[in-house]
Amino acid sequence: TLNVSDTVSCRSNRVTFNIGNINLNHIDSITWFFQELGGYSIPIKVNNAGMSYGDVGTFHPAVIIKDSLGCLDTLRTTYPLTIYGPQAKFLTAKEGACLNETLQFTDQSISDGIHAITNWQWNYGDNQIANYTASPFTHAYQQTGTYNVSLKVTDTFGCTDSINKIQIITV
Repeated sequence: TLNVSDTVSCRSNRVTFNIGNINLNHIDSITWFFQELGGYSIPIKVNNAGMSYGDVGTFHPAVIIKDSLGCLDTLRTTYPLTIYGPQAKFLTAKEGACLNETLQFTDQSISDGIHAITNWQWNYGDNQIANYTASPFTHAYQQTGTYNVSLKVTDTFGCTDSINKIQIITV
């Protein structure tokens, strides 16, 4: 039996897999297919493994086990694995600004197509963190300097993603 910790999860969350009722002493090899049989594989002789999915979609994980007699067995999860989650992206109107000038930040985040993004958390790099439920996203810097800006988005399923841009704003 190929067991999975969650049949529905978010991008970047670790999903764990376990092969039940197996004695590794009698196994020559185990090949893990985390997306689908015949796709990218990882040959590793363990009965527990984990995977973080970077893409959304439906996956059909499987393993092929070869025992010490050369016999093969293919195990699949009972249900397909569904991965949800947004992808955080943003642009700035410009990379330089004057002190106290209001800058516009443009969200380019992508939902998974099913769950809408409901929260945008901006860290402007100057100890100012703001949560929004809709645009516009603006900020005025009160001190000169060069700032990193990060964005964390959350969707209706509770999945999150974030992006951090290093030294993107100079005031």
